Amino acid sequence: MAFSPSYLPTQTLFSVVFVIFTTFILLLAREGKAQHTDYLFDINNFTKLDPTKFTLQGSARIFRDGVLSLTDEPKKVGRILYSDPIQIWNKYTGAVANFETTISFVIKNDTGADFPADGLIFFLAPKKQVENIVNKTLIGGLLGIVDLDTALNQFVGVEFDNFVNGWDPNYSHVGIDVNSLTSLATKPWTTNNGSLHEVRIVYDIATRTLSATSIDDRNEFFFVDQVINLKDVLPDTITIGISAAIDEGRQLHHIHSWRFHSRFESTPNINNNNHLVSYA
Repeated sequence: MAFSPSYLPTQTLFSVVFVIFTTFILLLAREGKAQHTDYLFDINNFTKLDPTKFTLQGSARIFRDGVLSLTDEPKKVGRILYSDPIQIWNKYTGAVANFETTISFVIKNDTGADFPADGLIFFLAPKKQVENIVNKTLIGGLLGIVDLDTALNQFVGVEFDNFVNGWDPNYSHVGIDVNSLTSLATKPWTTNNGSLHEVRIVYDIATRTLSATSIDDRNEFFFVDQVINLKDVLPDTITIGISAAIDEGRQLHHIHSWRFHSRFESTPNINNNNHLVSYA
């Protein structure tokens, strides 16, 4: 006689159905957690920013012509943050995102300043790291991202620093930082007072290399790179931003445009969500 489910006791049949249903729900939940999210925004005019997507902090303000000023007086920090948390790697699949950001900016000596200082940094950091220092008065050389009162500062950044502090090389430089402003890699760099710099920062998961390329309107070219495993130094979800600071010195940090794109390589059976924002 052929086996039929009708011969199963009602309680047993219910248990089988319950197990199948529960397994199905767990698989859906796991797939949801394994989703990869791509992010893309493109800002060419900061007057059109969506305040729900970006946060200005400290002395940061937007001029009528669409330029973002990060600093305008001594002993100030100015920052712009992308408000949405960004998934930089997936703790369920182990996948790490590639990302690329391009920033155009001008650093210019302020009128009447005895000397120019300090610089700016593009950074990736846990939300807690960013929140811990938002209301603190920091010396300019810390670039608005490092807190001396904290045992561990957790961030990855590319700094453009034109003032020599004790932890710096003895020259104006572009540097790649991990948890410290004592850069892992540096190359000489100059603001060329008032020049427009076009910077491209790329993280390539294939080589685990973070690189930064800078060219200004005088055609001076700068390049630096460093191998970094982002999974070793950052949590899976982070905040990104640009920060500038000045102390006793005076200079203007003006951001003209900012574009960011992060993406995971195509992976079978993994869903991709897309966040696309453009401000032209």
